[in-house]
Amino acid sequence: MYTTTVRSARITYTKLNRLLFEGKLPPSSQIVFDIGGINNSWAYCQKIKDGVKIKLTPTYKSKHFFITILAHEMVHVKQYAKGEMKDIFRPARMVKWHGVKYNIEETDYWELPFEIEAYGREKGLYIKFMNYLRTMPGDDTF
Repeated sequence: MYTTTVRSARITYTKLNRLLFEGKLPPSSQIVFDIGGINNSWAYCQKIKDGVKIKLTPTYKSKHFFITILAHEMVHVKQYAKGEMKDIFRPARMVKWHGVKYNIEETDYWELPFEIEAYGREKGLYIKFMNYLRTMPGDDTF
């Protein structure tokens, strides 16, 4: 069992940004981390007025699972930062993805293109992370 804190999320985000995203995402100081209960999800990412918020559950089955979840949410951070994705709240909760509007309430979650990208990158990001751990056996910071 792995317990998440705002501090551990911020530190892990910073390391994953450097390792998996080549430091191209906004720094952790521009991310609002919120730890708390979430219905039917391990985490979510949303655009807020001054940046991006990542909401995380307090516990995960392992640290590696937490890292996989955080990397998935970091793909969404990338999508917001590059302008690929934008939240729209009128007339309903919608997301604009590369100029196309998707009604979140009416579209199957697994058919949303921004989720397809995030889930599609999960395995590759995790493999990249594991390869790093194999080449840096003394790095116990993860």
